[in-house]
Amino acid sequence: MNKSLGCMAIALFLGSSLAAQPAMPEDRLESKTRQLQAGDRLEIHILTLPELEKTYLVRADGTFYHPFAGEVTAAGKTLPQLEVLLKQRFGKQLRSPAFRVGLTSTAEAEASVLGEVHAQGKFKFSEGATVMDLLAQAGGLSEKADRDSAILVRSNKQIPISLTPTVEDGVTTLKVRNGDILYVNRGKRVGVSGEVQIKGVYAIGSKSKNSIEEAVKSAGGANETAALNRVQLIRPSLAQPIVVNLLDPSQSSKVVLEDGDTVLVPP
Repeated sequence: MNKSLGCMAIALFLGSSLAAQPAMPEDRLESKTRQLQAGDRLEIHILTLPELEKTYLVRADGTFYHPFAGEVTAAGKTLPQLEVLLKQRFGKQLRSPAFRVGLTSTAEAEASVLGEVHAQGKFKFSEGATVMDLLAQAGGLSEKADRDSAILVRSNKQIPISLTPTVEDGVTTLKVRNGDILYVNRGKRVGVSGEVQIKGVYAIGSKSKNSIEEAVKSAGGANETAALNRVQLIRPSLAQPIVVNLLDPSQSSKVVLEDGDTVLVPP
């Protein structure tokens, strides 16, 4: 009788009579909701087969091989889900096996950030990290970033997201996954001059409804001497400036800024 058949015979004889659960290492991770992924290291301890290998690495294709369970797909499953699957597999060869499944180490997760951030590159992150956490590692958004328009590339799918923290389903709650790529688009580049606090060129969100007002706010707001009822919108493609009354929301909201525009606030 070979070693494998001998182990099986012992298990069949002792499996139902031994109800005690095997002790697991103190550093075993106890996450019950985390989905397993490639690179995770599992410990599977069958009490009636103490000499059997206990540590298994989830391979790049999301699977691992166990002598009594065969090829097992672990990626995407939680520990409780994997335990149910293993119980079914073990039941075909072992009689009421007592076993425990644990996660001894997790794969190093990393995601990439590209586009309008201060530091592009790949960043490692811990479980539960959000897009906001990832942006923080990239040094935050640059002054050219469009907060309204970013793309999260996940499993070859492009997911449009907003980087505005006030959006409930946006950056504050969206969890990062291993291999994600976050691309931050460039906003509309608009110059602001005249009676404002800080003259300069600013990025305006692509979905901004009151984009002229947002441009003025980006420049620190208007001075006390500003004539907000006759703000000029200068556009290279137009022969004459467009005069906008910012004191009339119904009028100002109809004008949408374009990339390359200049907002002039007169005294």
